[in-house]
Amino acid sequence: MRASACFLLVFVCHPALSVTRWPLDGSDWTAKGVETDGNLLPVAIRATVPGDIITDLQRAGMIGDPYKEMDFLNASLWGPSMAWTYEKSFVIPATGATQILVFEGIKTAASIRLNGQLLGYTSD
Repeated sequence: MRASACFLLVFVCHPALSVTRWPLDGSDWTAKGVETDGNLLPVAIRATVPGDIITDLQRAGMIGDPYKEMDFLNASLWGPSMAWTYEKSFVIPATGATQILVFEGIKTAASIRLNGQLLGYTSD
């Protein structure tokens, strides 16, 4: 299963309703693995958004091509016993404007947090 997401932080200023966009995509994300029993894996890999965990694991040299021969059957790092978090640090200038976090595509289930606060959930 491939998962992808694209994040965009948007400021809406009133009364002129001008919009300032702060794209959050790129290859400066970090993916961390968590087993479904809550154990954090001792691994953090460089990740790209938009993208997916399988491609990021391949880039990190942790798995082979899942579409080659029987490699896809080895889903120990992306199967149902694993969850992955994608993290990125960023600073947005204080403007006093209303801030809207826009997701331009999340494929598969996700919980969305900003500064540790749960914002919501998505699912297929």
